[in-house]
Amino acid sequence: MNINSIKYNALAIIFLLFSLNCFSTQSIVLNNVANTLYEAVNSMEDHELYEKMKKHYRTLRLLDNNDQWATERLSLVSDLLLPSTINNQNAIEFINQTVYSLNKNEYLLNFFEKAKSHTFNDLINKSSYNRFQHLADVIAYALVQQYLTTAMYDDWRIIEDCKTIWSKTRDETNFYDHMGLFAKVKLVSVEYPISRIISFHKENNVPEYFTKLLLPLNIIEAVAVDTNNGFLDNALAGLVLAANNPGELPSRFNDNHKSILISMPLPEKWADLYSVWNLAFVSHYEYFPYTMVKLVIPKVSDYHDQPDEYIYNRALALYTHLHFTYLGSADRAITGETLFDWSDKKFTKLFGEVNRASAYDYEKAVIKYKISGSEE
Repeated sequence: MNINSIKYNALAIIFLLFSLNCFSTQSIVLNNVANTLYEAVNSMEDHELYEKMKKHYRTLRLLDNNDQWATERLSLVSDLLLPSTINNQNAIEFINQTVYSLNKNEYLLNFFEKAKSHTFNDLINKSSYNRFQHLADVIAYALVQQYLTTAMYDDWRIIEDCKTIWSKTRDETNFYDHMGLFAKVKLVSVEYPISRIISFHKENNVPEYFTKLLLPLNIIEAVAVDTNNGFLDNALAGLVLAANNPGELPSRFNDNHKSILISMPLPEKWADLYSVWNLAFVSHYEYFPYTMVKLVIPKVSDYHDQPDEYIYNRALALYTHLHFTYLGSADRAITGETLFDWSDKKFTKLFGEVNRASAYDYEKAVIKYKISGSEE
């Protein structure tokens, strides 16, 4: 890859929220990616960021065309969800927070190091088309994801509100017409644990083995898709994740009862691997910059101080994203708007190759841990 031209390379699209202050000799690529992201932010007027976020909340049916929130509880946290003073500086600070958390993921840094020596022509060509306009919209969506996931985390009743809104909206739109079999299975496999999470909060009790079977099954769904698409290296990484299922410690509430802790063997390394595996998986979608958002926002990616919290926050963001995707598809069927195809098979294959090596590293670490009882 020509490093001098990387700001025009589609790696600028891939990890949506990186900062110039990457403070790492490993981050040559990230510095150049950040240049493009900053340019995307600076291409907007401050009011544009606010309007783009508002548009995304409308897609989610949480805000109506008269700027009224769908429930009283959402209205009460409206200053968190959509700050009236949101501006470009907030977006830049958000980018800084995100790169800070992502820069802790050793497996993600491995991918960037490997990617430096490759050129992804499809992504380069696609990223030259309205690059800043698309990235600005993605950044606005990332802020929506960050703020909504945080609100859900802080008050589980907001999860319940969103579930009620989205269940009703699905019945009132042609939501399901835009979903393939995998998407329908995915929705069921995500909404079921979300329903259980709500009930656990109501009952103030978490079953000891919550997600022990559900999480591996959720991963296997994606492994099947990767296998069918020919991305076997990434499928193998997924199998490693599924094999190391929850149960190191009982599932339980965290100290303030805001989240549910789920423990895998070596949970920090597991979360590192899961994150890069899922990033590679979603990269085959035409709209993957939006899909990657749910994995890179700080509320999801900044798990290194509490890795047992990762799956809970990731589930909240995924639940939102599924509805953003298919409600958006229903809207576009009416307006005639189309999505731009960012996918590049060469990129996805390289990501999977790196992830397979990372999965091998994780397996070795788990074996050593089980033998010695120490992570060192």
